[in-house]
Order: sequence, then C-alpha cells, then structure tokens
Amino acid sequence: MLTIDFADDSAIDELAEQLHPDDAAELAAAGTDLHQALSNAPLQALRWHGRLVCLFGCVRHPSEATAGIPWMLCTKTLPEVPARQMALISRAVVSDWQHEFRMLCNMVHRRNARALRFVRWLGFTVNSDPCGPGQEFFLFDWRRHV
Repeated sequence: MLTIDFADDSAIDELAEQLHPDDAAELAAAGTDLHQALSNAPLQALRWHGRLVCLFGCVRHPSEATAGIPWMLCTKTLPEVPARQMALISRAVVSDWQHEFRMLCNMVHRRNARALRFVRWLGFTVNSDPCGPGQEFFLFDWRRHV
C-alpha cells in the first residue's frame, strides 16, 4: 500500500542511504548535495508498505507567488512500486498543486530518462534546450490556461 505523510530529518537520512542513482547524478550535476537541496523545502514522504519510495514537495517560487516548483527525489525502492499505483497517486498530487498554482516549473537532468518520461506523462511540457548548471538540464513546466 502506498501512503503519503509529512517527513522530517530522519526521512532525509533514510533517503540519503537509499538514493536512486539517477537522482544522485542529478544532484551532482546541479552542484548540490541532498541536505542542501532539501533545506527549507516542504517534505512529504511516499512509502510503499512502510519503505521510503521518495521525498517530494512543491515550493512556492521566490519571485512569482502564483508559481510552484515541484520536486521529487527517489530511493532504490521505486522500481518495486506497481506503476499503476504510482501513477494514480502522482496524478492526484500534481492535480492538487495545479489547483494551488497557476504555473509549475523546474528542471530535470537531461540524462534522466525515467524522470523525463514521468514529467511528460504527468502533463508537463519539457523544453529541449539545455539550461541550468553546465547546461545539463531541461526546463519543464505546466501553465493553467485562463
């Protein structure tokens, strides 16, 4: 069973011990570490039968009050979660964010094929122009059309 709860520093330590290699590569390419990346971020934990699958959240954009920055970092447990269950819960979470914000945007490592497929499937548009640190990322976004 998949469950979502609020996470604390112990969940960050748990994530650090089991960080998925693709997400570790993304953090390295961004020039940051796990603890820096998650400082002051709202933390929610997705668990599969009690085991941490990922930490995730959506941070209000610092210069645009109607924009949110969604993020997710996964553990090696992710492949064990049935895709359909992961899809249903992920769509529900993103839908909540879409009701709260007029725009959602972030960057994804251009070599992280799993994450690129996932954000596209969730309805985000992925810009194919490299950006960010070392030009190693693609911008992805969703905008509410009014």
